Amino acid sequence: MSNIYATVNITLDDGTTFFGEPILYGLTIPKNAEEYELATEFLRLLFSDVGMKILYELGQPPVNPGITNDIQKVPLSIKDNVTQTSP
Repeated sequence: MSNIYATVNITLDDGTTFFGEPILYGLTIPKNAEEYELATEFLRLLFSDVGMKILYELGQPPVNPGITNDIQKVPLSIKDNVTQTSP
């Protein structure tokens, strides 16, 4: 729906104008997560065909593959679903 969001804007007092755009959500697993394996299992679900379908049906089309700035910190079980951005 980015074409619809782009029709909305706000201009600040200094003249800067911002246009609407889609919101991107981020995911992370805290270093001290008590249930690290369950957290990675949840991410595997989100990246699965079933998870992607659910997100689309709920109006939240996912970024696929996911994006990270440090691929070394991504759990091995989901690395195939993630790409690294340029530094």
